[in-house]
Amino acid sequence: MLCFGPDMERAIHNVEILEKCSLAYLLALCTERKVTKIPLAVREIAFNKLRHDQKKVERGEKEDR
Repeated sequence: MLCFGPDMERAIHNVEILEKCSLAYLLALCTERKVTKIPLAVREIAFNKLRHDQKKVERGEKEDR
């Protein structure tokens, strides 16, 4: 996987997001239950958070970690 960003800090942040998603997927697989799509409500919360973080980056503010 390649992760990009407008600067090194954002690229590293994108790698951290990928790591968290990968770990969540791995843990879901370990439950031996069928892994399905993420519910719409959860996706919306996640995408809103990502959009909020992106706007902060564009304004030059530090990200919450």
